[in-house]
Amino acid sequence: MIPALALPITEPILLFGLVLLLVLIAPLISGRFNLPSIVGLILAGMIFGPHGLGVFTLEAEIRLLGQIGLVYIMFLAGVEIDLQQFFLVRRHSLTFGWLTFLIPLLAGALLAPQVLGIGILPAILLASMFSSHTLIPWPRISALGLTRQRAVVAIVGGTILTDTLALLLLVFLVGAHAGNLTPWFLTRLALSVTVFLVALFGLLPIVNRWFFRHFASDGQVEYLYVLCVVFLSAALAHQAGLEPILGAFFSGLILNRQVPEKSTLMNRIHFIGFALFIPFFLLSVGMVVDVRHFFTGVETLKTTAFMIVVALASKWLAARLAGRIIGWSREEIRVAFGLSVNQAAATLAAVMVGVNTGIFGLEIVAGTIGMIMVTCIVGSLVTERAARSLAAQNVRRSPDRPGQGRILVPLGDRADQLLNLALLLRPSQSRDPLYLLHVIEEGPDLESRVERGERLLEHSVLQATAADIHAMPLTRVTMHVGSGILGTMRDYGIETVVAGLPVDRTPVLYTCSPTVDFLVRNSRTTLLFARVPDGFSKPTRMHWVIPFTLEDHPGFATGVEQMLRLVRQENIPLRVSLPAGDRISLEKRLGGISVQFQAPEPGMRLPLDPAADEWTIFFMVRPSGYGWRPQFERIQKAAVSDFQTPLGLLFLPEPEEAPPIQRNGVSPADYGGVPVSFQLSITDFSDDQLDPAIDHLLAEADLEDEDDQVEDMFLDSCRTAPVILAPGIAFLHAHVDSLAENHVLMGRHPVGFDTFRTLDPVRVVVILLGQQHRSAQEHLTLLAVLARTLSRKEIAARLLGDSGHVQLEEELSQVMYEELSRLAQRRG
Repeated sequence: MIPALALPITEPILLFGLVLLLVLIAPLISGRFNLPSIVGLILAGMIFGPHGLGVFTLEAEIRLLGQIGLVYIMFLAGVEIDLQQFFLVRRHSLTFGWLTFLIPLLAGALLAPQVLGIGILPAILLASMFSSHTLIPWPRISALGLTRQRAVVAIVGGTILTDTLALLLLVFLVGAHAGNLTPWFLTRLALSVTVFLVALFGLLPIVNRWFFRHFASDGQVEYLYVLCVVFLSAALAHQAGLEPILGAFFSGLILNRQVPEKSTLMNRIHFIGFALFIPFFLLSVGMVVDVRHFFTGVETLKTTAFMIVVALASKWLAARLAGRIIGWSREEIRVAFGLSVNQAAATLAAVMVGVNTGIFGLEIVAGTIGMIMVTCIVGSLVTERAARSLAAQNVRRSPDRPGQGRILVPLGDRADQLLNLALLLRPSQSRDPLYLLHVIEEGPDLESRVERGERLLEHSVLQATAADIHAMPLTRVTMHVGSGILGTMRDYGIETVVAGLPVDRTPVLYTCSPTVDFLVRNSRTTLLFARVPDGFSKPTRMHWVIPFTLEDHPGFATGVEQMLRLVRQENIPLRVSLPAGDRISLEKRLGGISVQFQAPEPGMRLPLDPAADEWTIFFMVRPSGYGWRPQFERIQKAAVSDFQTPLGLLFLPEPEEAPPIQRNGVSPADYGGVPVSFQLSITDFSDDQLDPAIDHLLAEADLEDEDDQVEDMFLDSCRTAPVILAPGIAFLHAHVDSLAENHVLMGRHPVGFDTFRTLDPVRVVVILLGQQHRSAQEHLTLLAVLARTLSRKEIAARLLGDSGHVQLEEELSQVMYEELSRLAQRRG
């Protein structure tokens, strides 16, 4: 027999099903009338709640779902906030927090006795209800990508301040009314709050790091852990005498650095919250409203109108005044008003306490219901329009350009870690998919390797989809992995490649590996080669190592922008090793990010004792790029073989080759005010052994007593760490005391030397001898220009060919002076 349907609904499964139906339909209907979904859910609660059609009652189930949603909103505000920005705008938070607390408090306390004829104690308690607010429109702020906006960050900080003050004021007022405001009461409250804060901020971060280090691979366990932390923190806050929403917000702040914005875990947090928990809370807010209370008498209407007008006017005045003091734009002021005017959680708590203790009458309850209804609707509408305008301004300030966000991830070992890194690097406004590539070299067992690659791609696509990112899987069968990656980059207009650093390498034949060397020499896009050790979960700090003069590189701004995304996404402190003279311009690029500067290691060495949880990023350039120097080759080798902590090698993007320029009055020997001149000579080697060949070449420079010392140093470099600028061309350099001018010496051999133990015999040896007492900038400038010149394919071909000495010396000198002139123009 089918049971009769009676209202209100009490059968659990039917109750839950109908609530879900409202959560689904209400936003769709409100959207047809151009109303925010938040307003639609509140109105649905009013219509179908106990004071409307009576389908639902405010029993334990609905109250539980509503409390969960409220706690979840405050947790989201904490976990999504930009901590770097939060600390930078803490004064803005204090300014806004105090104004949005004091102005409504003073307005209510001064006007309520005059208008409503109530005593000073009820007036102050009523005024505290005006001061507090709930971030009901937060889901729209999050959906529009404004959680890291400076004004939004300050508003969240101000919300915590004003809600804390309002709730503490409530405790004191109730205690004063009951006569319990004793020293023992205050001491007990202070002790319980102190113990709670110490436990939360002292112990929870340690537990978080341990958990995510050991269980980071299981997404389901991660999300359950986050829920446990949030709701247990909220419960502990309540036991300490605070409101649960404060515990939820604090837990969000503590989990902030463990949950990057573009991670799979954050996507799960958003999905469950926005689909279920938060709509439940909004429905429960609507169910509280009883429109009939507004018409029970003139006094009730008067009280309701007074509370609505004071709440709206005082919150608008506070937002307006704070905006003027801080310097917010018109849209930011409107967002501040829209977020701070909503009355719900703390307001309901205050009015119920006031009624239960006899401080308030029923007309205040009716006025509170009306105030909640009006402020929530007004706040949602204002926030929706202002936030859309603010988001549109942000898009106009940073318009997408073709190829922006096109990131390619060649999959192999540690595919999950590389994919997570690529998700963090992806611009938030990018509409391009994430390109996932598996390259298969031709050979035996091709079909089985293709099948394994498809399984790897399927897993990675699912991982990207879980983070709400569209991924495009690609498979390429080729003779060489590097050429397969390079071909994909060209076919799809890739802007950034995120690949892994190899575990094994052949120390002499390659700088890092055949694939890494091939991509570095044959591409111009950004390359990030990353290594993450086993058992590593998340960095607690990032360390940039930026070599001297690299800020002049045309791709430096792009590299900084991309690495800043990592810093902001991970919400971790930044340390930068950079010469003191280059720091001012970098600080401007950092856009307010807090950074600790330090001097680089001598000789561009790797950090001697990097922290195990610190991620070191070396800014590098290709051998053909501005600012290149031979130490880069050594750093790459040492990074692959010796560095055991998290490491990244970032190769800056190179501009397209500029056409040769004519002399135009800019002195080719002038670079940034430093004279750069050189003598270039080319000779043919007659010896088949490297030792006498180098001795013969050094004789061209007349080194006096330093000849043997320099020769021994060069021979040692040739055998241990040769620098190969191009196939068949080796490069050596040194500072020498006895020189009167910089020397560029080039020696050619028809067959080549095997001493270098490279794949191709070295047929050309290039030596740069710089003056010991000239500036480092001059030497590095000449070194970069020489490397860039010899990396040109046509120049290398001429040098390896049989062109005459005199003509080749003149052509090479002309090309190098043109490069110096171009650098001088860029610098000037």
